Amino acid sequence: MQKKNLAKEIQDRIRGYIEYLIEEESNKKHDEEEFLSYMPENLRKDILIDMNGKLLTENTIFSLNFRAGFLKDLATKLQEKSLGPGDNICFESDPEEMTSFYIITKGRVQLYFQKTNQPLKTLTVGDYFGQASFFSNRKHTSSAKSSNYSHIFYLQKYVFLETLGNYGREKVPLFLL
Repeated sequence: MQKKNLAKEIQDRIRGYIEYLIEEESNKKHDEEEFLSYMPENLRKDILIDMNGKLLTENTIFSLNFRAGFLKDLATKLQEKSLGPGDNICFESDPEEMTSFYIITKGRVQLYFQKTNQPLKTLTVGDYFGQASFFSNRKHTSSAKSSNYSHIFYLQKYVFLETLGNYGREKVPLFLL
């Protein structure tokens, strides 16, 4: 890192993240993605439904508005992202950022105003954000960044809508129309 003349702040962030990864790996028995890659397709799908399905069924926005079969299908389409301290997740000024719904599974996320950097709220495990723009096509009213090492699951709106299209009789909440 010194040979590449990286700023000390960046070097410290890299070291911190490497230490975090080492700690995380020592706590894991197997790398989940590698483990899942060895599974037959049907078993992999069942595992994803079981693991990720809880995130959707425990979320009242989804559990009160959509049927179990649809939520199971969505569970296989959630994506996971690991974040370091200060990593940005979304900005209120970016029109492309209204395309995902986020659920925090580890760590803390800070909602803040981008222009002033004024903090609004800290979210923790089980909290979610992005729902207003996800369901209404409005821009985010705040920006979000990771406060520490965090994991989030997110659902992209186009994936949601494609999946919803496969469920012709699925109940569609009024706010989606």
